[in-house]
Amino acid sequence: MSKRAPFHLDLPRDEVPYSTVVRYSLLSAVKLPKLYYKIYGNKRKRIHPFVPANITLFSEFFGLSQDDVITNQTMFPLLKFCQPERAIDLKATMLSQNDSSFFVKTVLAHSKISTFYGLKHCPICMNDDLEQRGFTYWHIDHQIPGIEVCHKHGCYLIGVPMGDGYKDRSLMYPETHITSDCRFGNEMEQRLSTFSVELLTLLKTHLVDYQTIYAQILTEKGLKRKSGQLCLNGIQQEISNYWSDINFGTSLGLPSELASYEFLGPLLRNKTHFAQHPCKHILFAGWLTQCEPERLMQAHKPELKLHESSCLIDNQITEFANQHYSLNEISKLTGKSRCYIKRIVETNNIEHTSNSLALPFEVRRSIIRKAMMGLHRQFIADSFDISIGTVEQIISNTKGLSEWRRTLLKRIRVKEAFDKLKGVITNHPDWTRKQIRNAEEASYFRLYNNDKTLLNSLLPDALKPKPPQKDWGSEDINLLDKIKNIGNIKGMSLAQIGRLADDKSYLKRYLDELPKTKKYLIEQGVKNL
Repeated sequence: MSKRAPFHLDLPRDEVPYSTVVRYSLLSAVKLPKLYYKIYGNKRKRIHPFVPANITLFSEFFGLSQDDVITNQTMFPLLKFCQPERAIDLKATMLSQNDSSFFVKTVLAHSKISTFYGLKHCPICMNDDLEQRGFTYWHIDHQIPGIEVCHKHGCYLIGVPMGDGYKDRSLMYPETHITSDCRFGNEMEQRLSTFSVELLTLLKTHLVDYQTIYAQILTEKGLKRKSGQLCLNGIQQEISNYWSDINFGTSLGLPSELASYEFLGPLLRNKTHFAQHPCKHILFAGWLTQCEPERLMQAHKPELKLHESSCLIDNQITEFANQHYSLNEISKLTGKSRCYIKRIVETNNIEHTSNSLALPFEVRRSIIRKAMMGLHRQFIADSFDISIGTVEQIISNTKGLSEWRRTLLKRIRVKEAFDKLKGVITNHPDWTRKQIRNAEEASYFRLYNNDKTLLNSLLPDALKPKPPQKDWGSEDINLLDKIKNIGNIKGMSLAQIGRLADDKSYLKRYLDELPKTKKYLIEQGVKNL
């Protein structure tokens, strides 16, 4: 039997779950803690603004489909796109566990960047909702991280912060009138917003392998070579120019850390790749597709070229040669050149008498023996007073000899690289791996690419990685500027100041590392430092 009160509740398909709960509480006159307990069994429940959990309990209470809620009323499609390897686990957690357990598994919790935590709305959309539906609600499309402009009207969104010290477990209803300070974003800001919403809509119904698609489009653009090497400088320059009109570091928009586009390497490289924040994908995919998300669905299919069956022709040449046809006769029958036919015949060790100037068997055998020893072709040619072209032809016509000489040359070069590195290490026994690499970079990477086991046996033990040191001087100056911009802080607690300045908990945990900030707080009369 349903726990809901017996009245009709219109449920828009793009309404975030928090908004549904708030409207139900207002219409049913049930206080929010009591309603939280009826739905979730927890009076002090916190509902995340765009990636809530406990979807099963929410869906059962309001008579909705679990899959429909996850797909259309949360940011799960975007998280599934960013973390495809964890999609099944994320969905299971989102259905049955609480918000904290789910959030900690997402890339949002482990990213170095942070975006606005709260709810956002467009005042013009609110007015349209009132005219069309008779009520307002929080739209999921407005909650995309890093987006601060409405995709429909181009005006800046209004944000209501949530979390400790802000609106948290209280009712929050969007404003229902257009204020005079409604401002509009530029063309690129609206384009970014529109692309984000279209991408979210696409991901609701399609699975996109972003690593494969990114690589294919970059290759088409000439920014990724067939070897897999990326032209990162070119990519960074192009994406920076494309989004040059976007303002980074605003309260609702993209974090300032993304303005340098240093995230492109970990996002695109295969070896160092790891899951990235949705904002990074939105920026990169928007530039890559020129804000046309449907291009992410156009998987590149390599052209199939029809080739004449060389295997069949080679078999015919072999058959004619065994029947003692001359090279000229075989050439006329197959259309292949005499040189090609001769190579096929000699590779299969079939004797022929078409060339009256052919070398004696013993001479050919001696040439092959010297070639197997890795001697240079010119040296072999001079030894027998023949042309280098003849030596090259004999080598190419001897099955497996070319591959053997390539392997032998590689091992010779590996040995030379080993000797050089060993000399450097002997002369500088206290050097680290990085110093050795910088001193003999060519030799280092010769071993790295061809015999990594040999390289590791030669190098000293690797040093344990050290995390990058925090530049507390710079952090001190930046935080001090933020606190001064707040204005009068007299009477405020340290926690209040930290929330207003977005201090990343520095004031509470690392105040001793911030001497200028600490001095200013003391001067302003802040207590309990």
